[in-house]
Amino acid sequence: MNDKKRMVLEAALRCFSQKGFRATSMQDIADEIGMAKGSLYFYFKSKDELLLSVVGFVIERLMSGMRELPEERHFPPREKLCLQLARHFANFRREREFAALLMREPALGAKSEVRDAFLAFKSRIILWYQQRILEIYGREAEPYSWDGAELLSGMSLHYMSRMLEGGKVFGDRRLARFLVQRLDDVMEGMIRKKERPLLSREDVLSYDGSYSDPEMKFRLAASELRKAAEQAKDGEFPAERKADLFASLSLMEDELAKPVPEPLVLRGMLAYVKELSLPAWADLVERLESSLYLDR
Repeated sequence: MNDKKRMVLEAALRCFSQKGFRATSMQDIADEIGMAKGSLYFYFKSKDELLLSVVGFVIERLMSGMRELPEERHFPPREKLCLQLARHFANFRREREFAALLMREPALGAKSEVRDAFLAFKSRIILWYQQRILEIYGREAEPYSWDGAELLSGMSLHYMSRMLEGGKVFGDRRLARFLVQRLDDVMEGMIRKKERPLLSREDVLSYDGSYSDPEMKFRLAASELRKAAEQAKDGEFPAERKADLFASLSLMEDELAKPVPEPLVLRGMLAYVKELSLPAWADLVERLESSLYLDR
């Protein structure tokens, strides 16, 4: 994203949050950054299109805290989850004015494109939680991983709503640790009791049309590839090679989350994933590649 477009999005976000979407004009946004009103239409054809771009902008800022930092690569999975959740909560607090706008003007969330963007965002969150659960609790947690992801998502959302609506202030790290401890209670209880799961991947992800979202298709394919790697025996797929594969997939997910992903980066990482993967995973790698829509 170029600097001018980012400047417009940040100005629109400020205006929408402070004045409300309906009360904000394109002239207001232009005045906010000292730009001619006509110049805004070079980037966005209408205020509705600008709103959708602002929603996407906010979503990516919320997701950014949940990405693994280079220095966290070798941290234990539970510690990484705590750190990433804490950053996510900090980002949420920074975006709370926009969240309040959506509550003040519920019709905005009812717009089909905005609703679809938030449904896809929810699916990304659930999938992210499910992958972290598998990393922490291992193979025996797999049948319950989707229920666990849905429960963690619900708990997180409830406490974030408390921050938004009631002004309750939790320390981000304290809240993250608290929720991960509750996740321990939930997952260990389900694993111990061996109860029948309520949710599957299809229940959680397919109801909102996520499979038509190219980025979600990639994330689902990446999730299956990670699962195959986790189940491989150390003798045929060493731990160092597994770590390289997971890091490569994470880098590709980060690149795809950008407004304009760099094809060269994706091609390079895809080639490395192919090199790391076992022959038995050819179908999974093909699914991964096809989700990228890269020229071959």
